Amino acid sequence: VSSLIQKISDGQTEKKTPTQILKRCIDLVVADCQAKFACIQVVSVDSQHALHVTTSGAGNFIKDEHRFQQLNKKGAPVAASKVIASKAEFYEWKGDTEPEVVDWKHLAESLQLKALYAVPLKVKGQAIGILTLGFTDRVGTHSHEVWPTYLKLIGANMTSRIKDTCIPKYMDMVQDLYEAPDLDSFVHYILTHFRAVLTHQNSTHTWFRIALAADKAAVPAGTIFDDVTQLNSATGAAAEKSSGGRIGLTTGAGSKKSSGGSIGLSESHKMLSEVQAAGGIMRSYAPLKGSIMKVSIQNRQQVIIPDLQKLLNQSGRVSHDLFNNRLFKPPTSVLVFPLRVKQNVYGALYCMSSVRSDFADINMRLREASDTSSPHILHLLNTKLKDEYEMTMR
Repeated sequence: VSSLIQKISDGQTEKKTPTQILKRCIDLVVADCQAKFACIQVVSVDSQHALHVTTSGAGNFIKDEHRFQQLNKKGAPVAASKVIASKAEFYEWKGDTEPEVVDWKHLAESLQLKALYAVPLKVKGQAIGILTLGFTDRVGTHSHEVWPTYLKLIGANMTSRIKDTCIPKYMDMVQDLYEAPDLDSFVHYILTHFRAVLTHQNSTHTWFRIALAADKAAVPAGTIFDDVTQLNSATGAAAEKSSGGRIGLTTGAGSKKSSGGSIGLSESHKMLSEVQAAGGIMRSYAPLKGSIMKVSIQNRQQVIIPDLQKLLNQSGRVSHDLFNNRLFKPPTSVLVFPLRVKQNVYGALYCMSSVRSDFADINMRLREASDTSSPHILHLLNTKLKDEYEMTMR
């Protein structure tokens, strides 16, 4: 165990995000104890939910409905419920009978597992996470008499890599997403939590937006959502250039304002102030053709533009998704990251800055936040929010 912990510690000097560090740790654990599968979940403060953060071995076999789990609910239980309720140092299944929890039953069948172990990761007696290991044989490292000690030591090491990082914030974000009553509230939660995870609350020059792409529509376009509560007065000034796109303003009260023509500066400030006061989301629409969003989605890669004005001067081309309304100025710098799950790219996340930036301080964490939330975003868009999502994409 000591040599394994030393290997884990050796990677601390590498520049990685908290989730990448956890992934490296469980990869080392899997190799050391010859496991077939491993995953780490974080547990909500009230011990009512568990969220999958990272996996090793065969993460694609986790069902979408098992990635975010409601604990202690009626019906078929999940392993995390048993772990939280148990006072034992770990919860186990040794393959003698069928697993009594639905998520382990699915894993055992999919991966031909013969044994599973789950270790609560505790701080002052409170579970903040769970480490799970699965094996395809009944006899091996996990059948040795020192196995309980091994699990305890590894569990303590994993706990230290979760408690003081941004990882627990992802639980808060995903929890809010599942509770969102409609699409605008859903987007508001996403952008608010991204801001909380990735920037300082008092940052006045950075804001985020999300675009959902309708690339199979008659006219391929993107619906762009801005949370205008993030925008300061400088950002809210009228844009110097615009494609004259259609604008929809949806306030927290549910009323909607739209404008397809020219908007004066004073009216622009007035409209923004009204929506900001209502805590609402502003929707705008831009064709995919000639947009940075299209480049990011087609290439499945991030796009960084440190100096947007310089790019415009050199190319002479206006990006429709950055100049799609007259309500606020486009950014000085922009980072666009594709929202994707496996091979499915369904939109883009924008990080915008009113001062020049190469986003070096936010780039890796943006990828982590996007990778963590994207499966849940897409799952909810295709289930709970499906009707409103499909209507928006027409």
